[in-house]
Amino acid sequence: MSIVAPQTDASGIVGIRLEQAGAIHVASYAVQSGDTAATIAAALAAQITGATVAGSVITVPDGPRVSVASTGHVMASRLTRRQQQMFQVTLWTSDPGKRDTIGFALDAWMSGTPWFADSTGAQCLLKFAGSSDVDTQQASSIFRRVFRMVVVFDTTQTQQQAQMLFGGIALSANGEPAALYGDQPLF
Repeated sequence: MSIVAPQTDASGIVGIRLEQAGAIHVASYAVQSGDTAATIAAALAAQITGATVAGSVITVPDGPRVSVASTGHVMASRLTRRQQQMFQVTLWTSDPGKRDTIGFALDAWMSGTPWFADSTGAQCLLKFAGSSDVDTQQASSIFRRVFRMVVVFDTTQTQQQAQMLFGGIALSANGEPAALYGDQPLF
């Protein structure tokens, strides 16, 4: 059976899944910026027992099932730390009635927006941590309300990863294969 490697603008991961000697195996190659159809075909053929290559055409031994696939890359992220930071919002007015009116409006706005995006686009949680009225300066017509809020935010790491080409996993312990599931790479 002959397979033709991608001719133009190939990117990501390309692969061939085939059955050899009763077992399913996978040959795959991560396309580099300078690759051509011929270099991709050669890289794949080198991983398949009995395969030959002529330019961009790979000839593989006949088998009951042969399939090809290509895929791209995605950004994966993982949470490395969940943190929180307390802050306070202080409202100053010249009248206790105004303090209550403005304070209720401010509290409704903050509690109505429990989730917001940070500068990276990640979501942060805003939690109420208490409030208090301070009237120690009322003789000077200064009335204060303090809102304590906690922002919960995550530190994440992102990395570009290849999407799954075919299904399978190979687990190893101390450098030796320990368990193989699904499609396996050719060794």
